[in-house]
Amino acid sequence: MASSRPAAADRETALAGGTDLVRSYLRDIGRVPLLTHEQEIT
Repeated sequence: MASSRPAAADRETALAGGTDLVRSYLRDIGRVPLLTHEQEIT
């Protein structure tokens, strides 16, 4: 009888892939300079 739950190795792989996507996203948005105070109020 097959279980509907993924194997532990599959879950670890999925979590590692998700972490890489988040890390990549955070690295990408970190390259964009933030607004200065003057830019925010104009």
